[in-house]
Amino acid sequence: MAVGQLQVSSSVEDPPVPQQVPVVHDHPYHPPANLIHRGLGRFEILDLNPAMVEHIPSLCATMAEEGRTGLSVHLPVFRPHWAPQCHTHWYFLHADGERREHSFRLLEHGLAWASRLNADYAVCHLTFGETDTTDPIEARRLAHAACKRIAAAARSHGVMVDVEFAAYSDGFHSAEGFMEALADLPELGICLDVGHLWIGAARRCRDPLKDAAILASRIRSMHLWHGRSGLRERRPLHPDNQAKDGWFDIPALLDTVLGQAPYPAIIFEYPVDRVTSDIQQGYDWIAGLLGAPWQRSRP
Repeated sequence: MAVGQLQVSSSVEDPPVPQQVPVVHDHPYHPPANLIHRGLGRFEILDLNPAMVEHIPSLCATMAEEGRTGLSVHLPVFRPHWAPQCHTHWYFLHADGERREHSFRLLEHGLAWASRLNADYAVCHLTFGETDTTDPIEARRLAHAACKRIAAAARSHGVMVDVEFAAYSDGFHSAEGFMEALADLPELGICLDVGHLWIGAARRCRDPLKDAAILASRIRSMHLWHGRSGLRERRPLHPDNQAKDGWFDIPALLDTVLGQAPYPAIIFEYPVDRVTSDIQQGYDWIAGLLGAPWQRSRP
C-alpha cells in the first residue's frame, strides 16, 4: 500500500453494501476502540471512530516516516450506526440467521472500506465463543458456509482476508477444523494471534506449537504480543520475557511457523502512544528472530 494511493475523502459516508438486513438492536452501544497497531514495515487499524477517516492519510504519512508503509485493516474498520456491539462480536456461527446476516453485512461494510483505503489485506474473526452454536455438526456447517461467503466477498472487493484462529468456541475450535474450512479458498489465509493460540490451547488441552504447525501452511499474518498461558494479560513484547518463566514462547512459535510460512505480515497487537526504548527492543527482537533487517513483504 502506497500512501499516495489512498482513496479517502473527508466524508464519512459509508460505501454501499449489497445486503439490507434487519439491524441487531439488542446490544448496548460500545464506544470505538480506536486501535492502531504498529508492525514490522506496516501497521493495522481496528474499530476507528468514523470521524477519524479524514486523518488516515496523515496517519499513513506518520507511519511511513517510521518505515511502516504497509496498511492492513482488522474488521470492523469503522462500525456504522447499525452495529453498536463490541468489535469482537461476530455472529457467523450463531444459530439465528438474522444475526449471521448482520455480521455478513458488517463484513461487506469493512471490506468496502478496506478497498477504499487500498489496504493490503483484512483480518476478520470467524468465531465468537459466547454466542456461537455449541452443536459441533452445525458449527462446522456454518463455519464452512461462512468461509465460502467471506471468500466471495474478498473476491468482490479485491481484498484478501485472513481469518483469525481462535479456540474459544465450544462447537468449532480445532486447528484441523479451521484448515478444513479454508480448504480450496485461496482468497482466505490465517491470521495467527499468539495469545489466542496459547490461551485456546490451554483451554482445550492442546499443544500450541502443534496447532501452529497444523495451521502454518495457511498463515499469512501474525498478531504478536506477550502474555502467559491461562492469563488474559497483554504485555508488549520484550526479550527479557522468557518461556521458562511462563511467557508465550515466541522464538519457538516463529521457528515452527516460518518453515512453511516464511513471509508472514507481523503486527504487534498492543497500542503504544510512543515507541520507547523498551518498546523498540521488543520490535528489534522480533525482527532479529525473523532475520533483520525486516524487508520481507507478502508474496
